[in-house]
Amino acid sequence: APDQTANLESSAARTGVSDLDAIQHLMESGQYPAALTALDRLAAQHPTFGRVYQERGHCHKALGNLTAAIDAYRQAVQLNDALAASWIALRDLLNAAGQSAEAAYAERCLARLEALPRAVAEASSLLADGDLDAAERRVRQFLAE
Repeated sequence: APDQTANLESSAARTGVSDLDAIQHLMESGQYPAALTALDRLAAQHPTFGRVYQERGHCHKALGNLTAAIDAYRQAVQLNDALAASWIALRDLLNAAGQSAEAAYAERCLARLEALPRAVAEASSLLADGDLDAAERRVRQFLAE
């Protein structure tokens, strides 16, 4: 049963990533409200998938909804602390909002993440998003290098 659970989680993570690709096309074409609607549906299906909240943050930031963007980025890094883009956006938005203590914390988290070998950070992100198989492959590949 544990192997089946891992396979289901891995499959769900891959489905979420393919859905995110389609949502990113909406964002690239400036269709942020449609992207947010699609992200809401994806979050309902994959509530622990950190990248959903990162993309939600990007949408809100582009729309000028900075409080909503900060909230989304906070949720993203709570679910997946290996999302460098979320840490960067969070740091920048918090600095702009005058929340320097929390911005400094985001900067420290980003520095810690950037100090890791890239493969380890990638594997950490994959693991946080439920793709155990891909995370294991990435770590094994790194160790074999």
